[in-house]
Amino acid sequence: MRIWLLTVGEPLPTDPGRQRLHRSGILAELLAARGVDVVWWTSAFNHFDKTFRCQGTTWSRVDDHLQICCLASRPYLRNVSIARIRANRDIARAFEGAVRGQRAPDVILASYPIPELALSGARYAAAHGIPAVVDVRDLWPDVWHDALPRPLRRFGRLGALPFYWQSRRTLQAFQGICGITDEFVQWGLDRGGRLRGKWDRAFPLAYVDGQYPHSERQEAQKFWTSIFDGRPTARLRLCFFGNIAMERARIDVMLEAVRRLPQRVRDEMRLILCGRGEDFEAVRAAAEGMPQIVLPGWVTGPQIEALAAQSHAGLLPYPSTPDFTRSLPNKAVEYLAYGLPILTSLKGPVSQLIDAEHCGLLYRETDPDDLAHRIEELFDAPARIEQLSTNARRVFRDRFQAAQVYGRFADMLTELASAGRASA
Repeated sequence: MRIWLLTVGEPLPTDPGRQRLHRSGILAELLAARGVDVVWWTSAFNHFDKTFRCQGTTWSRVDDHLQICCLASRPYLRNVSIARIRANRDIARAFEGAVRGQRAPDVILASYPIPELALSGARYAAAHGIPAVVDVRDLWPDVWHDALPRPLRRFGRLGALPFYWQSRRTLQAFQGICGITDEFVQWGLDRGGRLRGKWDRAFPLAYVDGQYPHSERQEAQKFWTSIFDGRPTARLRLCFFGNIAMERARIDVMLEAVRRLPQRVRDEMRLILCGRGEDFEAVRAAAEGMPQIVLPGWVTGPQIEALAAQSHAGLLPYPSTPDFTRSLPNKAVEYLAYGLPILTSLKGPVSQLIDAEHCGLLYRETDPDDLAHRIEELFDAPARIEQLSTNARRVFRDRFQAAQVYGRFADMLTELASAGRASA
């Protein structure tokens, strides 16, 4: 059996350093381990560090069953920009050229976004009588509205009309619409203008726990020892992993909440904000004179695991915009995998999970006093942290282990491939 995965914007197993694979990467390795021949079509331009993996379209082989094709693309600096749209079109054109002469797969799974590559994949599948499924990870272009300056947002939807038409055309082209939540699947069905069918299913983001050897965890611990060296011991450590953005990640609320904590709490807590982003320097400036705020920059997978092991809760401060309120972000699952209670203002699947499973605490999104109150609650109740942590581990074990979730996803793809061959 042969399966094509069309996904850009994820780490590759061939990228330098110790890569923590995401959704398509984990699924690709799982399928390959089952003996399925997988071709992963992606971009030659690395979405994370904005550097080129290679020049031009380049093939590489990971093992006997997994190949990667990095498609030629131009660079871009901002994720929502004209340059990004042009890069997406480059990737789709490169795919259309690179598939000529390739042995056709039994099924195609395309990630959405990017719609350009997904639509090219759907058209190839239709021309060759191959079943194809789209996996909705982001509500593109709906999310563009929040990326615009506030005075321009009222005009954003009108200007984006061609991209809404592109979105509808893309989602209509697939036999199945999957997504990271039921809400994402329903959004795709509504945009595509059809009812739910057999191949329209939700598979949550999932996580591989315990994936780093002891030697790497030891090295990661040395990193944090150097970071915390000379600082007073903290009774409460809160961590955040992600894009450092003042408003998009509501880091402004987090910083103000720390300022408003009682002195006794502020002196013995730490907020470690891991990652980079367009607002990194602005956040660093805003945190000047606040030793409670630690900004180590980008960190590796083992370093994340080492920090999580000595933290007490994970912050998920995303705003309750229409895309986030339909989502259960990867960071939430990552926190659960490490047994970290989720401290969040996000409504939707995340808040519903916390209410049902008692694996975190909620605060009001733009209210730093409310967040400060929740932090103080945790500071004063170690036993409560332990109970929330126990619940977090249980929820992860029951619902979000990668082998289980992506195992079901792989089962569906092989079932669809078999159905496609039977009807050919």
